[in-house]
Amino acid sequence: MSQPPDPWKSAPVPVSRPPSAATPAVDAWGRPLIGFDPAHNRNELRRSTARLGVWLSVLMWALMVVGVLSALGVTFGTLGVWHLLTLQDASLHLPPQIPWLLALAGALILVLYGLYAWVLRWARELIVRLGRWALQGLASPAPDAARLETLRRTLAGWLSFGQWGTLLAGVLGVVLVPFSAVWSQRLAEHLSRTLGSPGQVDTMATPALIAFQTVSALLSSVPGIVIAWLILGAVRRFMTLAVNRARGLTPPPILPAATTVSGWFLGCLILLGLSLLGLIANFVLLGVFGALLRTMLTRGAADGLPQDWQNVLPDGWASVVSWGLGALLVVVFVGVLVTVLLFCVLLWSRSYATALARELDARALEGPAA
Repeated sequence: MSQPPDPWKSAPVPVSRPPSAATPAVDAWGRPLIGFDPAHNRNELRRSTARLGVWLSVLMWALMVVGVLSALGVTFGTLGVWHLLTLQDASLHLPPQIPWLLALAGALILVLYGLYAWVLRWARELIVRLGRWALQGLASPAPDAARLETLRRTLAGWLSFGQWGTLLAGVLGVVLVPFSAVWSQRLAEHLSRTLGSPGQVDTMATPALIAFQTVSALLSSVPGIVIAWLILGAVRRFMTLAVNRARGLTPPPILPAATTVSGWFLGCLILLGLSLLGLIANFVLLGVFGALLRTMLTRGAADGLPQDWQNVLPDGWASVVSWGLGALLVVVFVGVLVTVLLFCVLLWSRSYATALARELDARALEGPAA
């Protein structure tokens, strides 16, 4: 039989003991963060936030420059090539609607690159704001929680647009394969008649070849669509969880979503590294080939081009080929620079995502469930 409490005996007072240094850090759900060093993690978050702010700004301006150069190249480059063709064959006439279509294509390229740069600007602002809030250790919700939510909604819409746009681009690419094959055959037949050698392109667009190209385009586009869909979805989930934490909500742990994003970015880094090696190799080969061609053309100008060279390069086309190779070298060089910038952005994005998730998960937050 239980004894009644003694009113004269005071209840024991709990003594608070400082946590042991050997006790591992835990997240808001009481789970230990293995290998978590708060000071090192904050330094990593500070460094990755600052470098992402710089690299995203540089990438944004580089894309704007690439957009302007691409628009000028499509519009005036195509007109220049057509003008050179008319100098060789006076029967070729430029349709009046072609300049307007090329100008429209250039304007669309400018708009697309401008939107891309603007989205990167919003992403940079969101990354920097979240990083600074986490580093300052301010209470939740963040002072700029409304702005963070606005940026999250905007970027989530663009990420969804990127997912569906990738799917639509893949479908259109597959659908346009038969049409492009037919138009290529007609263009080849027109050039064959112009050069005076008809009857050499009768079997270019056979049904079997069109079917093979269509199936190949479908099989090659499916992996890219799936990977882009998964990557953009993982980035959107991580962004939503981090912003919800800044708004004072208590979503699930952020570190698993950050680990998924980091894994996808590692795969993208490998692909970008291989692409960068290919671009550098092409740049070197084009430079060597251009130097050899310029040397041969310079010697041929003094002694007269051989008959074989005269058949390949008619009068006036030697300088055109040299300028074309120079322009191609510039394009490859710009591609190398943009690839390096993308590589750096993805590299620091992995560190940023992991450090931010560890920093936020290490805080015990109180708030309504998301």
